[in-house]
Amino acid sequence: MAHVTDDVATLCVLDICQKVIALELSPEDAYSKLQDLRATTPLLSSMLLDVLVVIEGDATSGENKEKVLPNYKQAKYNLLREESEGYAKLITELMDAGSGLPPKTMMTRVLCLIGQFNLDPNRVIDICLECFECCASQKDFYIALLKEIKANKDYLCTLLGFKYTFYHAAGKETPFSLYVVTSSLIREEMIDLLKITGFVSEIISTSD
Repeated sequence: MAHVTDDVATLCVLDICQKVIALELSPEDAYSKLQDLRATTPLLSSMLLDVLVVIEGDATSGENKEKVLPNYKQAKYNLLREESEGYAKLITELMDAGSGLPPKTMMTRVLCLIGQFNLDPNRVIDICLECFECCASQKDFYIALLKEIKANKDYLCTLLGFKYTFYHAAGKETPFSLYVVTSSLIREEMIDLLKITGFVSEIISTSD
């Protein structure tokens, strides 16, 4: 079987992860595909190893599809199963945005961390915004990453609105970086101008 490069392997892993999340591929089949990919990749990336470790338990558990699918349809996440180590690793990865890592590759790592540490995807998006705010100079990277993640417009708007409300309720000055994040998302049409203005207007009206 012909060898494949690490870049091609990364794209293949991303495709497999997305199919599992979309319920288009079972963990058993995904594990089999990853094992085949591992055999054809001369320099196996640590990211692929992480995915193999995460999915191996599901693939070798012997559960049938009817028992596996409900685990991937949970609307809510069990906070007791989440590991703070996962969020620490996520923040470390995101804050290292200046290293030149492509957003698509970063999204693959984010997906791996979500699966490995049972992270809540909604909290992951919130952390992405927090890191964006801390590293506003890397806005192109974070904008591209949020687009790769396909973050919901309304949810992004709600998160930003909550941040404005928090600073107002705490009697703190809203940081300029939050305005940078908001304006960047508006310019990219990732949030609705009228909706975010509604949050800000409500804060102003309660201040009068």
